[in-house]
Amino acid sequence: MPLSPAPLTPGLTPLPQPGERPANARAFRLGAVFGLVVLAASLLSGQLVLARLVYFTPSLLARASSSQGGTTTATTFQGFTYLWTKRSKGTGGYTTPASLQNIQSEVHDFHMNTVVIPIAADMPKRNSSDLYWHTKDNYVNLDVLPDQDYAKAIDDARKAGLEPILELQVKQQSIENYPDERAKYVGWNWYGLPSTQSLFVGGGGSVTVGTLEHTWIDTYTAFAVHFAQLAQSKNVHYFIIGDGLGNLTSDGPNSTAKADPQGIAAIASDGFDASKCSGRHECEWRHIIHAVRSASYSTYSGQQNQQGAKFTGRLIYAASWEAGDAIGGTQGEFEAINSR
Repeated sequence: MPLSPAPLTPGLTPLPQPGERPANARAFRLGAVFGLVVLAASLLSGQLVLARLVYFTPSLLARASSSQGGTTTATTFQGFTYLWTKRSKGTGGYTTPASLQNIQSEVHDFHMNTVVIPIAADMPKRNSSDLYWHTKDNYVNLDVLPDQDYAKAIDDARKAGLEPILELQVKQQSIENYPDERAKYVGWNWYGLPSTQSLFVGGGGSVTVGTLEHTWIDTYTAFAVHFAQLAQSKNVHYFIIGDGLGNLTSDGPNSTAKADPQGIAAIASDGFDASKCSGRHECEWRHIIHAVRSASYSTYSGQQNQQGAKFTGRLIYAASWEAGDAIGGTQGEFEAINSR
């Protein structure tokens, strides 16, 4: 009876016919040698020809996009995320000799041209406005490294021929009974509420949504300005804000400009036209953008004047594919966000 189908050659493997002599050991050896020669030749030709064909098209696209004329240059990004934090630094970090070797390997082995360097601030309580990113916050800043570590990562990226990009992130630790630190939970318990509504916080006290949210925005703005200043000083061309903060971008029925004018009025004198904001959350992000771009800005709390970042590179908002609406929205953040 015939054998079972071979895994690499479809169909049945026939048995020798009666009286047919099977192949001897010498024939098997000759076949093996011939097969190895063919395999070696295929691998060599693949190294010389195939790799160039695979990466020729992205290279051509990059050249074409950069030769269109004018001052704006489109770029074909082929990159990776390179993350080290305080929590993981015990096993390595940007300042170790192996870090540069890892970056160079990405360029040589995978033909990368871009590296995203995340900076993750920590939010220990979901119903709080606390956000920790400064190195002096020893026990609650779990992830943000000293500035010199990120500067070293930027320098190493350039040594390897990569375009470095800084990206701000937020890790939200108090996810009850779930090991999930995604930023999607930031603002979850006050989303969709008017700024005048009170919420209970730790210790039995209460605070208005506007105070809670604007205190958080002030801290995030300081976080963004600080690292945008670092990006500017290192001539980094791209800076990413947002990343998963969908509950603080889209506006619900209770946070629109018409329903919640108090939420917008708090920042109406910051140097940009807040009267054009469609809602409280949109206005808060335009305030953050203004602080990153300008020489100075005012805080929500106390209208205190602060130094801005004067960042001149490309500013990017990382809109999520997930719905930002904590009360049942179906649109992804990238669809709902106002990008005008």
